[in-house]
Amino acid sequence: MKNFIIKHAMALVALAIAGTTLMSFGISKYHSAKNDEPIYKWYELVETPNSSASSQQLASSAPLPSPPQETHPSDCARKDNTGNFCAVVVEFEPDATNFTLSGTDLEDAINSNSKAVGIASNNSDVDEDEDGYSRKQPQPNN
Repeated sequence: MKNFIIKHAMALVALAIAGTTLMSFGISKYHSAKNDEPIYKWYELVETPNSSASSQQLASSAPLPSPPQETHPSDCARKDNTGNFCAVVVEFEPDATNFTLSGTDLEDAINSNSKAVGIASNNSDVDEDEDGYSRKQPQPNN
């Protein structure tokens, strides 16, 4: 009886080790697949009516800490707003770690970062209007 218990206990330990090993391979596959998603970062622009990326200037080379508001009647907003371009969302490759953009204009800044893909247009998950920009109504001078 003692040999029977020892024999089966060793088999159970071996089975537990094999099961744990197989599960860890399955988990690593899940995590690597999950990291295939692009990364999106919002940047503040110097306000401009110009829609050309080669004529737009970044206000800062670092991304904003959070996206602009979804809607706002007089501030930079992602949706239902017209006027000057005030922010842009940039798509990066999934493995990007450096989100600094620098250049003479927006187009040059995107091209200078090897992991930057471009302006993230046609993606309602990051920009409801799907144009890659936020806009702000110009305020009248008093």
